[in-house]
Amino acid sequence: MRLVLGEIPKEESYNGFGFFLNLFYHYGLVCVGLIIGVIIALLFIITDVFILKKKLVGNSKQTQIRILVLLLIAFIVFIIHYFLEKVIDVI
Repeated sequence: MRLVLGEIPKEESYNGFGFFLNLFYHYGLVCVGLIIGVIIALLFIITDVFILKKKLVGNSKQTQIRILVLLLIAFIVFIIHYFLEKVIDVI
């Protein structure tokens, strides 16, 4: 997230408009990035541990199916993120 948002603003720029930019920077980095990251991580964990592991017991292609499903989830998250950032311009 720091790569996207850039460097932390210098303390000299905290006066006036720089103060609001600093608030936006920290809010975007900590609140939004952390919440979205936790949601995506929970999707991966719930899908892999609680659903795929139980349904694929004894299957010879268990690893390939698990990797394929997790890549599918990552692709869906990518599409949603792209749509929200580039098309609707929400993010």
